[in-house]
Amino acid sequence: MLSAIRALDGQTVHAYFLSKSGDQFVCPECSEQVVLKMGNRRVNHFAHAVPLTCKFALGESDAHRECKLEIYRALRATPGVSNVGLEQPLPFGRPDVCARIKGVPVAIEVQISSLSIETIQKRTIEYGETEEQSHDP
Repeated sequence: MLSAIRALDGQTVHAYFLSKSGDQFVCPECSEQVVLKMGNRRVNHFAHAVPLTCKFALGESDAHRECKLEIYRALRATPGVSNVGLEQPLPFGRPDVCARIKGVPVAIEVQISSLSIETIQKRTIEYGETEEQSHDP
């Protein structure tokens, strides 16, 4: 995972922007301790200190992390794109990247492994429902 919550101040931080430090971090999903992993061969990321059943503890490949980080970087540098987020929590999950492109909310899921058409449809419906709810008075 590329995002975690810094225990000291409750701020969501992204591994890409961090250097090695003594800070402690927790998972945004399960609140268990995660550690910052850094190296020359891998994208900086967080990993659970103790293997858990948390769905965000499941290993992401380096290719997955690199892909979503590249999308995030590209969107941040694109005119007409705002509110770019990395692993932002929504009521049903966390899309890899989200943004508003010319005012339209967009959720991006990087998928390197196989997914059933049913899972893709379910996620698409949930993203649409989340957007509709955000416009309710």
